[in-house]
Amino acid sequence: MDEFQVRGSPREMGLQFASQVAESGRSLADVSPESLDPSPAVREFVRDCQPHVAEHAPGVLDELDAIADEAGVEREAVRAVALAVDADPGCSLVGVPGTLTDGSGALFARNHDFYPSFRQYSKLYRTAPTAGLANVGCAHGFAGRLDGVNEAGLAVGFAGVPTDEYEPGVMWPLAVRTVLDSCERVSAAVEYLETVPLARNVNFLVADAAGEVAAVEANPAAVETRRPPDPDSLL
Repeated sequence: MDEFQVRGSPREMGLQFASQVAESGRSLADVSPESLDPSPAVREFVRDCQPHVAEHAPGVLDELDAIADEAGVEREAVRAVALAVDADPGCSLVGVPGTLTDGSGALFARNHDFYPSFRQYSKLYRTAPTAGLANVGCAHGFAGRLDGVNEAGLAVGFAGVPTDEYEPGVMWPLAVRTVLDSCERVSAAVEYLETVPLARNVNFLVADAAGEVAAVEANPAAVETRRPPDPDSLL
């Protein structure tokens, strides 16, 4: 797994990521899980998604454009890696509410159930945004995160739900990244995940240092949030 440390504004973080890739002797294509030569259909989908990303994942487009500029790659091609993810990951998650721990907060665990061939794209990001919360998270692509925990003690991860239906919106890794950057409590994360227009089916699990746990099950048309039904239940 490759490790990247980025901090500052979205553009500064994008420049740092691309520079660290180059310093490792690789090209952006070497670390990209998606093609940097997107099809016309993918490009159209990316353009339809961009307004939603600009509104609900602030700074992501600037970060992606900085990656492209530093690497000398077309901006739309880099945006496509994050905005048009084409994969059906599985993943297993469990959340233990604070009522069942020693009082130190909720417990959160996630297993990344995915194709072994994607190991070469595995990345650990240590992120310190100027206008957000410092966090650590994993990913395959650029800008988005698959899971992570931030300095406030909030953890979030997702489980994929197989589907062939996509709508212009925000892909799940960008939603996870936004939660890590901006949310301190489960209540704030749930409020965001219930309102962001998602591009496809996905389930999220969030837990915080206060002991709260919630699962958000969503698709582009509907969303439902579940919490432990009683103090002795897990999610």
